[in-house]
Amino acid sequence: YQNFCAAENSGIFRLGRPTVGLLFHRTSWAEGDMELTGQLKKMLEAEGISVIPVMLEGGNMAREGSRPFAKLMEDCFSRDGEVVIDGIVNQLVFSGEAEKGKSIYQSSAECFAKWKLPVFQPVSAYFCTEETYRNSANPLRDEIPWAYLTPELQGMIQPVLVALRDERGQVKPIKERLKHFAGRTARHLRLGRI
Repeated sequence: YQNFCAAENSGIFRLGRPTVGLLFHRTSWAEGDMELTGQLKKMLEAEGISVIPVMLEGGNMAREGSRPFAKLMEDCFSRDGEVVIDGIVNQLVFSGEAEKGKSIYQSSAECFAKWKLPVFQPVSAYFCTEETYRNSANPLRDEIPWAYLTPELQGMIQPVLVALRDERGQVKPIKERLKHFAGRTARHLRLGRI
């Protein structure tokens, strides 16, 4: 992060442009399944958005050496106590961790609310293949509980399907849907700057 901020006004990251934190799960990196994250970053940048990609475990993994979600947000997306991003693009289903007396939904929503940032949710289908998506009357029925309701309960907005699964279970981005998601995100961020 510090190296990224040192590069302000050079390359893709420019002061004055809307900036998002792009959260992705460590499993994607470990399994070499980064095509969606890479294309998402590229589409957002094409819309004039600076992107700070951040890999995390999800849930409370501090005991294994990873930072808890709230600490990661503080370390990666603020400087001297000031938020340096305009929004979050969150590829994780669960971001925060359950705390004593609070559900994971409530804890995540409170963490996001503290930052006063929109949290956008690109949806990557777990069960739907391209064939099912193109040929079924209701291709996303199995995705609704986890891909649309769960993020909403945590305070995320704009759930847009951006990827399906191939026959091996690998994520396959849908270019036209990624472009749609990036465009919606850019318009939302620009409205927030008015």
